[in-house]
Amino acid sequence: MAAATTTVKTDEEKKQEEQLQQATRTVQSVMGNNAYTPSSAVTQAQEQLKAYQDQKPPEYTNRWKDQMDTMLNNILNRKDFQYDVKADPLFQQYRDQYIRNGQLAMRDTMGQAAQLTGGYGNSYAQQAGQQAYNGYMQGLTDKIPELYNLAMQAYNNKTNDMTNRYNLMGTQEGKEYSRYQDGLNAYNAELERLQNLYNTERSYDYGQYRDSITDAQQRWANAWAMFQAGKDTPEIRSILGLPAAAPAASSGGGHGGGDDGGGSSGTKKNSRKTSVFEKVVSNVQSGNNAAATKAVASAGKSITKTEKEQMLRYIQGNSRRT
Repeated sequence: MAAATTTVKTDEEKKQEEQLQQATRTVQSVMGNNAYTPSSAVTQAQEQLKAYQDQKPPEYTNRWKDQMDTMLNNILNRKDFQYDVKADPLFQQYRDQYIRNGQLAMRDTMGQAAQLTGGYGNSYAQQAGQQAYNGYMQGLTDKIPELYNLAMQAYNNKTNDMTNRYNLMGTQEGKEYSRYQDGLNAYNAELERLQNLYNTERSYDYGQYRDSITDAQQRWANAWAMFQAGKDTPEIRSILGLPAAAPAASSGGGHGGGDDGGGSSGTKKNSRKTSVFEKVVSNVQSGNNAAATKAVASAGKSITKTEKEQMLRYIQGNSRRT
């Protein structure tokens, strides 16, 4: 098994890493002061949108569903029409009536036949009476097709009644669903209006914020370009965050000593400061913001805290745009 490789950081690497972390924290602190804050108009539009979203209508509930399902099931699964004459109450009434009338007719016929034969019963009288009775029974049999049609009509009427009730419930349910849809459409239309209002307010407000950041970045870049070109004014130094220019050294006998001492030190410091600015701008323009941030972190005391914050703000602002 290969031995694990341990990387030991040098003191210089540790120092650079700490400086980079400090620079990152400074960037976050500096840019945090310039973070986007919604205006009152945006906040109000957002609150209105959220409040209206909480008023969304509940899901539609079909209160007719159970009744309609039951009715439809009864219609679809209804047994086919069947007719049992013996179980028909109307036929039973007719049968009793025809039997009574047949018996009366048979007695009357037999009585009349007996009178014709002197009051004595004979086979002719019995035969005539039976024929009268059978005639009534045949009339009952002839009534069966009519009773069949009446029973079928009652069956069909019942089916039609069930279908009409099912359709009536469907019509009512359709009206209720239509009213629900009208309310939901009205809600969605108002919700869309409030959403568009919020989006418009925020887009306009954030656009103004970005314009102000872009303008500040452009002013800094223009000022830096003029500063590099040799133009040094209080206004340019203010934009770049540089301290006021030192008074020009007086000519005379002490000139040589001044250059060897404080003058030489100030020149070196300004040179290091210019070098830092050049690295920052060069790296930002090439898209390497990490290297630009590292250059600021490594500058040490060659630039002031104000200058460091100004350059970090410039780096962070350009990083947001890319």
